[in-house]
Amino acid sequence: MKRIAIIISAPGGYDRRTERFEGIENDVDNWKNFLSSNIGGAWEEDEEEIIVINDPTPDDIRCLHILVQTEGYDFIFLTFSGHGGHDNTTKRNAYYINNKVIPENDLIFNCKRQLTVFDACRESVDNIFLECFSEESTTMIKSSALLRETNIRQKYKKAYNDAILRLPNMEERLYSCSIGETAADIGTGGLFTLNLINAVKTISNSQTGIITTNRAFMKAKEDTINTRRLQNPRCTLSRTPFPIGISLSLGIYL
Repeated sequence: MKRIAIIISAPGGYDRRTERFEGIENDVDNWKNFLSSNIGGAWEEDEEEIIVINDPTPDDIRCLHILVQTEGYDFIFLTFSGHGGHDNTTKRNAYYINNKVIPENDLIFNCKRQLTVFDACRESVDNIFLECFSEESTTMIKSSALLRETNIRQKYKKAYNDAILRLPNMEERLYSCSIGETAADIGTGGLFTLNLINAVKTISNSQTGIITTNRAFMKAKEDTINTRRLQNPRCTLSRTPFPIGISLSLGIYL
């Protein structure tokens, strides 16, 4: 299976209306560490399975669309950490990047399967100006990581990939808060992102070894609300949810 994980961090805010979120840098590290772990699907940075884009421009997003169209991925796992809002005029979510605003659908790619995690506010805002993409391109930031326990990792990867390929063509979206609410940054990262990753790590599934988005989301939602009652995560899930992690306790893949 051909797959790519895209980690986008946009801490810069928008036109002095939002503060800079320094903790978003931790979101990047948290997602990279999770995805490159066995339980997260054994994604490989040095095989260009993970792309990190810090402080992106709309042109960076355009380049991603070109990349996806060219490479023909079977599955995209995308995370966005930063500022956002819900436009009262268009009734659409929008996200602030590099003093620009992009609509949510610009982060949804022409791919058979996409799982997207948005850790951003969804406060109601009047008349958000949605910028168009330019044709300029910029270089995407890539990093490298150590391979660990290659044989075991490959089995985890195969289990993860096989679970993805069994799914129909679909996409799901996980939101860190409801429309009209803000999403908390607790210094060590986004509250919802930390809870979601922790949920995947703590849930076990002795039957299939697959941790699905619906189970992880419900646990992350509960933990987020328990910590901050004014933040209520929401999601749009399919009948057959995506796998978001592999259970370490399972022996059938080892």
